[in-house]
Amino acid sequence: GAFALSGDAAATTGTLRIALPANTMSVATRESGAFTMENVTLPQSGLNVTFVKMSGINGQIATAEGKPIANASLTLAQNGQAVQTAQTDANGAFALSGLEAGDYSLQIAMPADSGATLPAEAGLTAQADGTYTIDRLSLAYGEEHSLSLTATLLCAVRGTVTESGAGAAGLTVT
Repeated sequence: GAFALSGDAAATTGTLRIALPANTMSVATRESGAFTMENVTLPQSGLNVTFVKMSGINGQIATAEGKPIANASLTLAQNGQAVQTAQTDANGAFALSGLEAGDYSLQIAMPADSGATLPAEAGLTAQADGTYTIDRLSLAYGEEHSLSLTATLLCAVRGTVTESGAGAAGLTVT
């Protein structure tokens, strides 16, 4: 859309600020949701403002049976630097938004009390520290990337071995 501003005829410079739509970024200034140009020489004509829609990654972590995995921690990185974090909600859902186009990696840490693991899938790598990494997620401006990760619940047997009502020590349980 075209715009025109009127003001004090004696002014020779000014600041132009344009509020952009939600989840967008100015191409020229890389400002999120706004375009600001200071020390604009007045009068001014032929000014073009370009913006792009930001990108996002959303998804869910659940078992094949549909049991959501809550409280999994996700860290999104670009060029080895963390740029955003999220945690799955009670439904196992997560969202990372307001992202610039580019290549990212996503690290996932399952909650210790979930008894869940992520099986090896294309692009998903188990790390020695117990986390999982998706090494390359490429986003274009305006792209919403959706991930659906299927967790496997590990079974566990917990209990106490007692002898005459007291905990027994030095036993091997297999």
